[in-house]
Amino acid sequence: MMACSEPVSSVVENMSVATAPRKPRILLATSGSVAAVKFANLCHCFCEWAEVRAVATNPSLHFIDRTTIPKDVILYTDNDEWSSWKKLGDSVLHIELRKWADIMVIAPLSANTLGKIAGGLCDNLMTCIEFLEQLRVERIKEILDHNWLSASIITVFSRYLYDKFISPNGLINKSNCCSFLDT
Repeated sequence: MMACSEPVSSVVENMSVATAPRKPRILLATSGSVAAVKFANLCHCFCEWAEVRAVATNPSLHFIDRTTIPKDVILYTDNDEWSSWKKLGDSVLHIELRKWADIMVIAPLSANTLGKIAGGLCDNLMTCIEFLEQLRVERIKEILDHNWLSASIITVFSRYLYDKFISPNGLINKSNCCSFLDT
């Protein structure tokens, strides 16, 4: 038998440091669709299990009652993007929000905003954040192209549709995954 300098129980205790896992950080965004009237409901639902910050396009503000959004949710608009930056070296809101968020959920996504995103147009706070998200996905694709690690990597793509990534035989289909992200 090998001699042990510490009892096993103390080693195990040291390994399981008492750090509570943080809640997921969700950036909930809405665009100018009449379905945005339900945006506050979405905020409340997500707040039950996640940290939430919100982004609203100017057209969506027509449908949102700001008083119904949870008090702990900060609602950012285009005005915040343009008023927060004064000089070189200042932080840029859309970059800081992308760094903060684990994922961005756009609900509802209007046809107009979908067209902007598809065309690479970044003319408001939400589309600028989405552009950064697309760059992040491109980096993930590069990793996948070089080293398809395991089925667990698919969780990175949780914002995309499950059926685009799974072949009929139940295996992950890398070609479907990568071609879907190219569209």
